Amino acid sequence: MLAKLVKRKIGNKEIFYFQTLEGHTEDCLKILKTYIKKNKGVINQFCQRWDLEQGHFLKNIFLTVYLHDIGKLTKQFQDNIKKDFPSQEYPHPFFAFPIILNLYKQKVIEPLLSSKEFPPLELCSILGHHTQLYNQIYSSINTNPKFLEEGTRDFINKIPECYEKLGFEDFFEFEWKEVTPKFDLPHQRKQELFDKIKDYISNILIKPSYERTKDKVKLKSIYCFFHSILKLCDDYASANFHEFVKNCNREDSVFHSVLENTDQYVISLPNVNKGNILRDPKTKKRFIPYPYQNEIYEKAPKFCLLFAPCGRGKTEASLLWAFEVCRRYSRNKIIFAMPTQITSNSMYNRFCELFGRQCVGLYHGKSFLEHGEKLKEEKELDEDEQTDEYLEEIRGENFKGEIFFKPITITTIDHLILS
Repeated sequence: MLAKLVKRKIGNKEIFYFQTLEGHTEDCLKILKTYIKKNKGVINQFCQRWDLEQGHFLKNIFLTVYLHDIGKLTKQFQDNIKKDFPSQEYPHPFFAFPIILNLYKQKVIEPLLSSKEFPPLELCSILGHHTQLYNQIYSSINTNPKFLEEGTRDFINKIPECYEKLGFEDFFEFEWKEVTPKFDLPHQRKQELFDKIKDYISNILIKPSYERTKDKVKLKSIYCFFHSILKLCDDYASANFHEFVKNCNREDSVFHSVLENTDQYVISLPNVNKGNILRDPKTKKRFIPYPYQNEIYEKAPKFCLLFAPCGRGKTEASLLWAFEVCRRYSRNKIIFAMPTQITSNSMYNRFCELFGRQCVGLYHGKSFLEHGEKLKEEKELDEDEQTDEYLEEIRGENFKGEIFFKPITITTIDHLILS
């Protein structure tokens, strides 16, 4: 069964390269495993904060990543991908819906948030892994797919094999009994599914009492963290296959798992100390810290409001505080929200000198241009040397900034609020 298609032109010939669903899924899970290993402390404190059982959280993100593309196991999707036809009429996140619902009923997936007050976030994450959830999502779909029932059953029942093969027993316990999923999607049931989706999306927004407000914060926090991990695994497993095909000299046209270096997709905060921050990145000259900088570094309160005049080291103080807070409280992202695009660009260049471009992202309305200038400068390119690969690399950098992929991201306040 196929999941990915990448086309490549060699001479006058266009070659199709496919990746199997099993191969793409395994690549996603390899990234997940690396993420868990590198972020044990982050996951632990997150689960403690929201009163989640850590093994349950890890098991459910594993199952969600494994099952996120199961809606591709329809005859129509498989026929279309082989012919390079679009599948908008057969959106695989939606056609995963009845299968995942059935797996809830069979206790294969036990909801992370079991209260009826909350929608099943595992299912919502799969529904929204290509399109942000909104009230009418998928409501225009009127097609009836033919599920590949045997292939779907086999794929689901290979979950324990993948769990053992990739070594997830290091993170959580997992028991399995053979599953026979049901494939029930008659036309009259579709409206029921659409109504369920609307209910899931709007459920947390009603009854705005104090308790419900707390529920909304909890749901959004857990959903965003959970969903961002799924997106990380899916997006970068796909990106890796594109890179693999670009450099592929083999005659094969169908590939399974191709991902080898997962570290490139799970980047940690740079290991810096006070001395690294309090120095000029060009001259390497060290600064003598102001008393308030020492205080903010040593106390590192969870929340801090700082007022200081120009030229008194607010940026350095912010970095000292941010890195120490991340170390003490097991956080893995630093976001600098600036008032304007110009100040964002300036801060981006400064941080690239301090920490290296591989650790620093940038996103705002015109960040594409700034990434282009940075790349031209690094590769010493002229205007006429801007190839498709150059543009693709700029798009990649811009996308990483948009999704806060890198450990440090510079953005504008509006993007942070609206993201």
